[in-house]
Amino acid sequence: MKEKLVLSVLVDNESGVLQRVASLFSRRAYNISSLTVSETEDPNFSRMTIETNTEPENFRQIKRQLLKLEIVEKVSELTPDNSVSSELLLVKVHAQGIPEKNALLAFNAGYGARVLDISAETVTLEFTGAGEMLDAFIQRLEQSFSIVEMARTGVTSLERGAGLYGRYLRTVTIMGMTMTQKILAAHAGLDHVVAGQLIEAKLDMVLGNDVTSPVAINEMNKFGKDGVFDKTRIALVMDHFTPNKDIQSAQNCKQVRTFARAHGITHYFDVGNMGIEHALLPEQGIVACGDCVIGADSHTCTYGALGAFSTGVGSTDMAAGMVTGKAWFKVPSAIKVEITGKKAPFISGKDVVLHLICEIGVDGALYQSLEFTGDGIAELSMDDRLCISNMAIECGAKNGIFPVDDVTLQYVNGRAEREYTIFEADPDAEYTRTVKIDLSTLKPTVAFPHLPENTHTIDQVDGEKIAIDQVVIGSCTNGRMEDMRAAAAILKGRKVAQDARDRDPGHPAHLFAVH
Repeated sequence: MKEKLVLSVLVDNESGVLQRVASLFSRRAYNISSLTVSETEDPNFSRMTIETNTEPENFRQIKRQLLKLEIVEKVSELTPDNSVSSELLLVKVHAQGIPEKNALLAFNAGYGARVLDISAETVTLEFTGAGEMLDAFIQRLEQSFSIVEMARTGVTSLERGAGLYGRYLRTVTIMGMTMTQKILAAHAGLDHVVAGQLIEAKLDMVLGNDVTSPVAINEMNKFGKDGVFDKTRIALVMDHFTPNKDIQSAQNCKQVRTFARAHGITHYFDVGNMGIEHALLPEQGIVACGDCVIGADSHTCTYGALGAFSTGVGSTDMAAGMVTGKAWFKVPSAIKVEITGKKAPFISGKDVVLHLICEIGVDGALYQSLEFTGDGIAELSMDDRLCISNMAIECGAKNGIFPVDDVTLQYVNGRAEREYTIFEADPDAEYTRTVKIDLSTLKPTVAFPHLPENTHTIDQVDGEKIAIDQVVIGSCTNGRMEDMRAAAAILKGRKVAQDARDRDPGHPAHLFAVH
């Protein structure tokens, strides 16, 4: 972890050291932010002050380089901070038998990690260091040994003793968890998790559709596994190419249909009783608050609207989930999205999420959770929240999640097919950044080709002549009842534009572009 450090150096004016130092530290690796020279009482010497924003290891290298110049009379720390940020790592390593334990202890001698416990099969180590140092330790440890369990248990405050190489006294502060982290910790059977930690979590639901499920079934066959972990916790929804568009689509659905019948899958939805998967599962109460859900579809993050952790995975992970009821995750860091104010008429969840994506970009939340907070959430209906969570993936997020409130409970109660758990973020949960959205300032927004971040508010497109060739109402983002009612209200008393085509895959009532 970087910190601000300052060195004060006394140099001989006749030595040419100033030029040599300037040349030495021109390299970007040292992150020298300023280098200043001032006069001293002795006309033969000057005071050079070097300020850097770098890791402690680089700081030590800088000091050693200065000492090597020999012309330097004195090197002293001028105004370093009284503490340096670091992290505490707890790691349990498989080490069975004396030879393997000795090899691990010999390896550890080069790093100085503290040995906390030695059991018949494992050795538990405690290691403190800056982020990059911890990463290097973990990487080299994994190359030679098998890690059983690992946790970065928080930020550590290291108080400096005398001198740069003095001893350090450690105090540990365990940071609070976000809503996502609490759900993952509970499903992994852990008291605490931190961002970056690798865990294995139990699953409440595994989802597949007619495109991704056949691949998962084929992978299961490769595993040589014949059964599923729980026939009530798998949902297979034939919604992408149903009714089937061609022979391949029909064969895919037949394969999934046969699989569902063979394993007695409770939640199998086909022609006649299916709908859009990400609208169907919440409506049917198949997912609920506090769940841990994976789905072989990128918009599985939709269910965060209910206060659940849900994320998209590949078909191989879906196959493993159907067999074991578990999945591995890297615990995501989080972005807090604070929503305030009251929304104007015709402002919906789609406007909110397009505004967010425009602000942070399509890669602005890569592998992070979007944690929505603020008093403005009360302004958002469940359909709004489902829409917003659905599009979390469009800015690279691992998931998007809303707190459970009265709106959530009103929706879930009477629907949920099993008991659910409500999780809340800790007040001291750590976020990488905070994005604020004032609903009262939003305007109806549309995304232009070819990225969701290319947004325009209605006043920016007003007057432009943009011909509408086709309208689709019924996507997994905007195919809910509120969307149908909004479109129907606009259509009332009007006719379809002559050259416009309509498509509504999610509902029987057709809705059209109008004059």
